[in-house]
Amino acid sequence: GRRRRSTRIGVVLSSASPTHAGDSARREALTPVKESDLNGALKREDRWLARRLNAVRGVVWDMDGTMVQANIDFKEMRERTTISVGDLFSVMQQWTDEAQLQRAMDVINEMELGAQKTLRLMHRLRETLDYLDGSGMQIALVTRNTSSAVQAFFSLLGERHAALFSVVLTREFRYVKPDKRLMIHIAQKWNVEPHQLLMVGDSREDVEVANAAGSTSCLVAGGGNDGGTSPLAQGEPTLTISSLYELV
Repeated sequence: GRRRRSTRIGVVLSSASPTHAGDSARREALTPVKESDLNGALKREDRWLARRLNAVRGVVWDMDGTMVQANIDFKEMRERTTISVGDLFSVMQQWTDEAQLQRAMDVINEMELGAQKTLRLMHRLRETLDYLDGSGMQIALVTRNTSSAVQAFFSLLGERHAALFSVVLTREFRYVKPDKRLMIHIAQKWNVEPHQLLMVGDSREDVEVANAAGSTSCLVAGGGNDGGTSPLAQGEPTLTISSLYELV
């Protein structure tokens, strides 16, 4: 069985920049009204974040733009699918014209397949996964890409590290991001509560699916994934990092 995780992850992650989406009352309570209150407010924020991270028992990873460098031209994809605003798949779910839907999916599949040929791992990804595994963390992969794309990623990652992912869910699964039932499903598979999950991703859907389920959300800044043009429906990320190795 997996070892109990160390507490190091909570200590290290608490140094990342917190931007949690807690209720407005908590945010107001943490906003200093006097300069002399600043240190105390920051300490309370750090303690809140440390408690959230110390509860984590499993890490759910996005793939494109998070574990592999984003190499899809989303501007071109939006132009070719004629979806200029909003989440691509959410918009397409509202379409009733089957021919229009098929044309859009053909474009998406074509561009994703082309991107598989130029996959590159994010810097120090393997070391980060090793650390999480050594800390006793469960590890999952959730992507709105295809099973074929995941296999291409695993081939690049290597058999030993690919085996660390005990749950792998693609867009063929019945729930996709930002549906919170996705996180609830993973929590049930691991016999933990949703608040014990940490979602790591570079897009708005990664933040929204975690926040909606009550999980901790970690935004990888500058991942390069498509964020749409509308504001987040489920608030801000719990914390933001610029490098995966900040997780160790």
